[in-house]
Amino acid sequence: MNLGLSFSETIDKETFSLAEIPAQVETESVDVETLLDELGKIGTFIDITRVNRVQGVKNEITKLTERSAVIVQEIREMTSSDLKNLQNVFQFLLDGRETMAMETLKLLSIDTRIIATKAEQLIMGFENTLTNVINALEDTQRTKGAREKHRNDLERRGKFHDGRLEEVAIDALHNSIGALKSLSTIMMNTAVFWRQLQAHCETLGNEGMQKMIERAMFYHEEKRIEVLTSTGFKNKGIVFYSKWVALDDICGKHK
Repeated sequence: MNLGLSFSETIDKETFSLAEIPAQVETESVDVETLLDELGKIGTFIDITRVNRVQGVKNEITKLTERSAVIVQEIREMTSSDLKNLQNVFQFLLDGRETMAMETLKLLSIDTRIIATKAEQLIMGFENTLTNVINALEDTQRTKGAREKHRNDLERRGKFHDGRLEEVAIDALHNSIGALKSLSTIMMNTAVFWRQLQAHCETLGNEGMQKMIERAMFYHEEKRIEVLTSTGFKNKGIVFYSKWVALDDICGKHK
């Protein structure tokens, strides 16, 4: 039984296709370009910072960003496969095989939970690292304050040469403070990125499509066809597919 669906549908005078998703794909809330620009500066800021405590954070940041890149690649591989499976869902509906469509959607829902869990792990990692960077920043600011006080004491006692040496140390600490502030901003923004991605995955896993198909399966044939060919169902299906495309697109940019 063919339900009369197709891979190209006109909704509210606008034509949508599963091969050509609407322009308003929901990627606006996740600013990947800015995040990538900031992540690219991490090495520079770490090099600028010479505070001992930061050297301990350096490996932590490096491992975390590498782990982030690996997980993005894992998600991209999953979404590429899931997009094909999602097209199968629509094909199953075209063929009247609602049970197969339901089973496939359940598998997709499992993938969204896996991705959300990976995102949660990275959120915790970046937030913990942010705490360590802030602690290092506070230590550096205290050290700078103590150095400035010592320099002022030397200058009051007429030891200008020693005071100038202290000035060099203070300048280095000042640069370190600026770099640490930049690192803390990057850690915070990266945690926000993963939290947004996690929230996006949770909307994919809310089982709205599943429930709609599941309810339709209990209707008599005429009513079931009416539901599955309705503008509302087509619109929900295209938005759902668009969100998967958005997830794949976000991960594709994050290389």
